[in-house]
Amino acid sequence: AQATYISTYQVQLIHGLLQTEEYARAVLTTGVSDDLDGLLAGRMERRLILEREQPPLAWAVLDEAVLHRPIGGQEVMRNQLAHLLEFSERRWMRIQVMPFSVGQHASLDGSFTA
Repeated sequence: AQATYISTYQVQLIHGLLQTEEYARAVLTTGVSDDLDGLLAGRMERRLILEREQPPLAWAVLDEAVLHRPIGGQEVMRNQLAHLLEFSERRWMRIQVMPFSVGQHASLDGSFTA
């Protein structure tokens, strides 16, 4: 809640703060939890940080694989990608895609958030 800058590199999934509710539900159903609704509500509440009057500057780099992985089915992915496009138009948000053509790079060992 106190963040003024968020940067993240994601290899497998769209970062939680950028997920639609449907995409987040599909992701969370893959885990073992007795409280799916509680986890989903928490995730949706956390993403409100990007909706506040003065949101943190944010930079998300997504591996190209994230865009091709059909989480939740075709309609869920279509809505999720439209959501990313909407966020990419906000002046405080930068979304970049690391294409497969980059090949070997420093973050091959996984996602990180700073």
